[in-house]
Amino acid sequence: MLEQILGSKTRVQIITLFVRNPDKLFFVREIARTTGQYINAIRRELGNLERFGFLISKTQDKKRFYSINKNFFLLDELKHLFVKSNVFLENDLTNELKKIGDIKMLVLTGAFTDADTQTDLLVVGDNVLKNEITQILENFSLTQGHEIRYTLFTVKDFQYREDISDQFLHTLFSQKHIVLVDKIDRK
Repeated sequence: MLEQILGSKTRVQIITLFVRNPDKLFFVREIARTTGQYINAIRRELGNLERFGFLISKTQDKKRFYSINKNFFLLDELKHLFVKSNVFLENDLTNELKKIGDIKMLVLTGAFTDADTQTDLLVVGDNVLKNEITQILENFSLTQGHEIRYTLFTVKDFQYREDISDQFLHTLFSQKHIVLVDKIDRK
């Protein structure tokens, strides 16, 4: 959706990367690796975004580093636009994941909610194809500008961890999270 508005998938990925990491400096090759885009396309879009005023750059150790311009007059509006567009992307992610097995629970946390957790996505289900989850998340990661960490449990493993008051689950559910699917039978 944002690609149609902003005119470039590469530009959307770069803006997403900087909006999600407003205090970080990035150099060109790092952005290319993170987004999976060609370095020439990255350079072109970085130049466009710098001329537009969204990014600023500085040279350090013979490398050009880019960062978000915190004084950019449309920064808050861009952030809100990207947060709203993430709702559509998360919905697409949910729909893709539901196709790969018997998903009983799906929880977004971590990078999706700015929570300090060890995972970004909790998937609970039986007969869930791990290779397909990995592929879906790799593709989704490219649109997000960062790797998506996930945890996969069978229903039995999840229920056991719940029964013993597992620290991992306690931390995950005590932090900000979004439950997209919950079909777990509780005792």
